[in-house]
Amino acid sequence: LKPRPSAVDRPYAVVHYQRPDGDYDGWRLKSSAGTADFIGRDAFGAFAWVQLDDGVGNVTYTVEKDGAADGPQRAFEPARTGEVWIEQGEDGQAVTAPEGAYPPQDQRKAVLHYHRADGDYDGWGLHTWTGAANPTDWTKPLQPVARDTFGVTFEVPLAEGATSLSYIVHRGDEKDISSDRSLDFAGHGKEVWLIGGTDGYLLPTVGSAPELDLGTAKAQWIDAETVVWKVKATDATSQQLVYAPRGDITIEEGALSHEGHWLRLAPTTLSDAQKAAHPHLKDHPAFTVDPRDRDRVRTALRGQVIATQRAANGALLAATGVQIPGVLDDLYGEARNARLGPVLDRGRPTLSVWAPTARSVSLELDGRQVPMRRDGDTGVWSVTGSRAWTGKPYRYAVTVWAPSVRRIVTNKVTDPYSVALTADSARSLIVDLDDKALKPAGWSGLDKPEAVPLKEAQIQELHVRDHSVEDSTVPAGERGTYAAFSRKNSAGNRHLRALAEAGTSYVHLLPAFDIATIPEDKSDRATVDCDLASFPADSDKQQECVAKAAAKDAYNWGYDPYHYTVPEGSYSTDPDGTD
Repeated sequence: LKPRPSAVDRPYAVVHYQRPDGDYDGWRLKSSAGTADFIGRDAFGAFAWVQLDDGVGNVTYTVEKDGAADGPQRAFEPARTGEVWIEQGEDGQAVTAPEGAYPPQDQRKAVLHYHRADGDYDGWGLHTWTGAANPTDWTKPLQPVARDTFGVTFEVPLAEGATSLSYIVHRGDEKDISSDRSLDFAGHGKEVWLIGGTDGYLLPTVGSAPELDLGTAKAQWIDAETVVWKVKATDATSQQLVYAPRGDITIEEGALSHEGHWLRLAPTTLSDAQKAAHPHLKDHPAFTVDPRDRDRVRTALRGQVIATQRAANGALLAATGVQIPGVLDDLYGEARNARLGPVLDRGRPTLSVWAPTARSVSLELDGRQVPMRRDGDTGVWSVTGSRAWTGKPYRYAVTVWAPSVRRIVTNKVTDPYSVALTADSARSLIVDLDDKALKPAGWSGLDKPEAVPLKEAQIQELHVRDHSVEDSTVPAGERGTYAAFSRKNSAGNRHLRALAEAGTSYVHLLPAFDIATIPEDKSDRATVDCDLASFPADSDKQQECVAKAAAKDAYNWGYDPYHYTVPEGSYSTDPDGTD
């Protein structure tokens, strides 16, 4: 098999070692990748390096002299860092340069440290051109300014505004390597260490472990053409959206399990309108979907979508999931005018649900599944049935990519646009809210009182259950229910009238829509089974006792909504149906 390209090229592992006395004679790096003397010198101290084999895992090492080690055996992963820093007498290691270890670079010059394995530097010099303040003649190369245990050092004054330096290390017509070299200041800074006869640099090491996590969703697809993702794009990287209709892409050994289908991305900038619509993203990098691929955007959204960044050699540098609410709103905005949920026309119901990313949707009714039709412009699935459907329970079977479990699943769900439910929200019900049978006596002819201007309003808050749950003037079966409000002479309703006479103009009900966590069948609810009044006022027993029942009791302020368009069933005398 052809080896997969690597996102991080680590030809060497480097260990920096600091001794306050500056004496490194005899100290050696002994590692699982080889042995080396500490011949390198930098502002931190000394360093040694060993060459790494391709694909090497952990590197273990000790620093020793005459068989005695300074500190324990240590280890690091070259995929995450190519160099570490240790100090005499300390057991730990740093994977980034310790603060203050290196002075700021002189930005007016580039410094190149050059090492030759044979130690022969006679006649070797530096030919420079682009980026140099004083480009050299081939016959008069720049000479080293210093020599140490590592090798020789060249210092090159830079032209104003230079972003790189082009150079060749040579002796006469003999080049150190056959190709020209270029030092990119943005990638490597202005001080480097190079090994004779090899490409690239020993120091500083560049690149870090690729950020590959499909469990996150760091990219945001804000409209049909624009993706915002906080990654650094360069001429040496490419970015793309990758989609898989079967939702089967994973990360395997630093690469995608398969390449899926691509939507190419190109760097762009956000417009003022986009920045205003997404102010939290205004300073992040943005990308535009290649015009050649835009006809496949709707297809991509119905499967797994990930954002990837790749190096020039194809290696995966970053991969993450994608947040898609923005692009869905942009592409399927016409759905805002759709009639969703159960809609009856002359007794015949049409059921409609917005599920633009679904692979398929069917209706579960009467123990069978009825296929539903998708509108490509709105993302709405719908089906029309007979009058016999009215009053029956139903739910949807939705086959869709689920980011929470990262696979295609079939969810059995109630209608988010339900107008009625069975007990505990197990099924939606096909009902017509205009049906006379569902309207209380006097409902249609109710003459609402004139509204009081808010600046003059006096508002009281009321909880449906708490209004009557302990009211002995209400029949036991109606306590804590909507029905208690119909008992005009109950203590609670007399109090409401007293509040009205005192100037209260509005009563605000705490959430009365379908609540997710209250058992609607009374037999399923938990109650406090201890005598709270028997405990001392400063006891923690009351809270302990109440906590045991809290998960399944009926006490709930209602801030965990499930279906916004259906009244809460636990407040009903019969939660199963429309009575």
